[in-house]
Amino acid sequence: MMSLDQILSNLTLSGACVTREPPAALAAVASSKGYGVYRIDLAGVDDKGALMDRLQVALQFPEWFGRNWDALEDCLTDMSWRDDVGFVLLFDGGADLRRHRKALFDTLVDVLKSAADYWRGVERPFWAFFFAVPPDATLPSFP
Repeated sequence: MMSLDQILSNLTLSGACVTREPPAALAAVASSKGYGVYRIDLAGVDDKGALMDRLQVALQFPEWFGRNWDALEDCLTDMSWRDDVGFVLLFDGGADLRRHRKALFDTLVDVLKSAADYWRGVERPFWAFFFAVPPDATLPSFP
């Protein structure tokens, strides 16, 4: 079994997934590697505007962030205002969003996967971990 350090170092594994790992353990390992760790609380998010607001605050997006899917992808694949070696996004409270606003949740996951693909191509880690969300074909469980 791979350690968290090995997992977070393996670019081929990076992406969006559900995990049972404790958020504090992921954050500690990611921070020790120089990765930026960003906690995003999705509890109570019931529309796209609220989701974009949470992401903008948590990820410290610049003022020009347009609060739409294209702007989200642009920001997630830029991050030039951050000097992190890699990125680890820790999403809490996503189960209700997925249950009640599945299309919104699925689009978020698609954008996160696209961002991970971009960063993998430039050999920089990008992870999005969801806690307490059941895995499925769209969002696999890992590790």
